[in-house]
Amino acid sequence: MSNNYGAPLQPTSKKPGAAGFVIGALLIVVGFTVGMVMFFTSFLGQASDVSNAQAFDSDGTFNAVTLSGGQQTGIWVNNSGVGTCEVDDPSGLPISVSTSVTSSQTVNGFDLVATFTPDGNGDYLVACLSTGTDFSYKVAPVMFSSGAMGWVLGIAIMAVGIIAGIVLLIVTGVRRSHWTKNNRPTPAPQGQSWGSYPPTGQTAPTYQPEQYPTPPQRPYPGYPGYQGQPPYSPQPGQQPSPGQPF
Repeated sequence: MSNNYGAPLQPTSKKPGAAGFVIGALLIVVGFTVGMVMFFTSFLGQASDVSNAQAFDSDGTFNAVTLSGGQQTGIWVNNSGVGTCEVDDPSGLPISVSTSVTSSQTVNGFDLVATFTPDGNGDYLVACLSTGTDFSYKVAPVMFSSGAMGWVLGIAIMAVGIIAGIVLLIVTGVRRSHWTKNNRPTPAPQGQSWGSYPPTGQTAPTYQPEQYPTPPQRPYPGYPGYQGQPPYSPQPGQQPSPGQPF
């Protein structure tokens, strides 16, 4: 570190690099892109599942549907149908069907009206009976459920990537700002320009006593060679008065 006015101080450490800005920006872009792709892939996957599912009539007939265990599954009806539905597991025992749908979902004219969760993989028997106008129904997975985690994972990746990128950008900017502030040059006094001493590339001169001889000194009274005036000399023709000191 230097105390020279107008000269930059010697850095005490290396300035933090700007790589954090690049990495932070990449985290934001990649997190957003991957998250959106996974979200819409899951959404489009559900739309495809409902669209491709076989439609059955609401005449009370049991129809076999192959399902995966643990995947929340929905009963989707068209024409705003009203009725009752029953689901039996592969062994023929009925399982619980909930008509309390927490989210309103519609795919290609079919509305989600009930959900259930199979205990294991196999062929399940599903039957719906209309209590009014006949309707068709389909059995397909539900997107916003614990089993369909693609959209959840997509949103999580998006949020983590964006937050981590923003934090890294802020931390990198603060570190570089602090380094610049702590290592900026000391300003010279107003109206003056100060340089370093000795000049760059030169060595400070060494004091030599013989270059600066001692100035001559005047001898004092009593010193050999003193040629000063006597302390008192009367004027010619003037006699000292009695009692006058001389």
